[in-house]
Amino acid sequence: MSLQDLLPLMTLVLGFGLSFVAETYRKSKEREFELADSLRAERARAYQAFLEAAQATATGLGEATAGYTHKKAADGEIEAAKLAVDRVFVPKLRNLEIIASDAALKHANAMWMVLRVMRDEVVAGQAITFKSPEYNERYTPYQDARKALIAAARADVVVSKA
Repeated sequence: MSLQDLLPLMTLVLGFGLSFVAETYRKSKEREFELADSLRAERARAYQAFLEAAQATATGLGEATAGYTHKKAADGEIEAAKLAVDRVFVPKLRNLEIIASDAALKHANAMWMVLRVMRDEVVAGQAITFKSPEYNERYTPYQDARKALIAAARADVVVSKA
């Protein structure tokens, strides 16, 4: 058998080998994209759960302050709001510590610090009047951190069109 006789067979084997390598590379890239999409979806769920827990906690703490003019929470609801900081909010924060970007986590921690201080003041019986300048001074950093977290979360989960 001459080299000329083997050339078609060698071309076929080479083509098969290159096709196999190309297909393996394509599947690897496809798995990477699927993993990235899955991570983005999980991050989006974690951010949403965290923001919902934060809002529920902030609302409960607001209802526990003096001068709350809407439906006043019952004592049991106020106690639940105080405990919600640790029982509801903190587990969501721990999840973000694992899955969130550093930028988003920085803002989530800032929200936690504000809510923790507000909770400690409510627990200590310090009279903070709802919507007073003192209340707004304490609550504004929470709102600022929340807005910054939302912006950072969007940057994490939105896929660039470029």
